[in-house]
Amino acid sequence: EAAVKHSMLRAISGGPIYFSDKVGNTIPEVLSPLVYSDGKILRMDRSAKPTEDCLFIDPLKEGGLKLHNVTSWGQKKKGGIISAYNVSPSNQKVSFTPSDIPDIEKSDRYWIYNFIKKNVVSLGKNEAFSDDIESGGFGWYVILPETGNIDCFGLIDKYVCFQAVENITENGNTQTVVLHATGTVGWASKKAAKKVVLNGSDVTKDVKQNGEF
Repeated sequence: EAAVKHSMLRAISGGPIYFSDKVGNTIPEVLSPLVYSDGKILRMDRSAKPTEDCLFIDPLKEGGLKLHNVTSWGQKKKGGIISAYNVSPSNQKVSFTPSDIPDIEKSDRYWIYNFIKKNVVSLGKNEAFSDDIESGGFGWYVILPETGNIDCFGLIDKYVCFQAVENITENGNTQTVVLHATGTVGWASKKAAKKVVLNGSDVTKDVKQNGEF
């Protein structure tokens, strides 16, 4: 029952991953967000750390446990992730600001992608993002610095999605992204894309817009 929650804990941990299923009982849908198709782990840069506001509360009674980590995004930049867990007996509202991750790429504004609810918001570095999590529930929030009108989140079917972005170059109104592997790719954009090309093929008609960005 807790397999997905535990897979997210492994993803945020920054460490190696093991699983103890009996042969033939593995559920691929639980493991696939952790790894590329060749089995390589999308592994974060360091060990996970709790946000400072979690240090002196008892998450079994109030608030939630929030863990953060960072990893590379498009060569030299750093994106971050906060994973939240409600281990209390009642529903909780969890909140954070991008600046709660001290070693994330510095920016005035950030994109916040809610992996569970599949939506994106734009926030200032000290603005608070909040989400309601039911008892026993969890949240996964991808945080990237805004670099312009459009930013690539990488393979959004993976927990550490933006690590798949190996390189980003821009030339006028064109952005070129090199990804480590194939999969479902997501962007946050303040302008509608006129044309999207994948490996030389026009796939503009296949692009789906979700929400304001």
